[in-house]
Amino acid sequence: MQLSVLYFATLRQRVGIRQEQLELAAGSRVSDLLTALQKRHADLEDALPTTLVSINREYASRDEVLHDGDEVALFPPVSGGEISPKPTLFRVTNTALDMNQILAELSSSECRAACVCSGIATGGTISDTEVDQVAGEIRARWPAVRGIAVVQHAGGGETEAPNVLIACTCGYDGLDVLHAARFGIERLTRTSLTNGNEDVHTA
Repeated sequence: MQLSVLYFATLRQRVGIRQEQLELAAGSRVSDLLTALQKRHADLEDALPTTLVSINREYASRDEVLHDGDEVALFPPVSGGEISPKPTLFRVTNTALDMNQILAELSSSECRAACVCSGIATGGTISDTEVDQVAGEIRARWPAVRGIAVVQHAGGGETEAPNVLIACTCGYDGLDVLHAARFGIERLTRTSLTNGNEDVHTA
């Protein structure tokens, strides 16, 4: 079967290409693909164990079975721990979602624009891995985005009210934060923004 493999961020820099076509045996899994890529690209060897994978724009585990024509995207994990000029924040809370608080946590002297989108996540609690995946996709598509924060109300989709917020900030007045936040909420809620709201702020 034929697969289209897309590389993002530092993985793209390592291999020197944006995408390539790869042939694997029918019934192969994501783990088989990563093994093949390790043999094909020596520069990826130390990165592949922590690489995030999506199939046709949906997060995929190592055991996911691949099919002919699949688009497989590879992203480096979002590093955490230290305070970064491009932070990625995520938490689950029992309190009401607070747009002002999430913006305050991301604000800095270099922030000139911010966008917050809300939506309803019906699949239960969003995982750290999913947030890393979406943040990696955002940073790959809109490199100007600085801060990304995701806050989900505990209880998943047990309410008809918005239960997840995503905020993106940028160092200049532009549309990147709008596009990035809209993309992020649609990926996290697996729906379109017709089920959510957006609020754009510029400094």
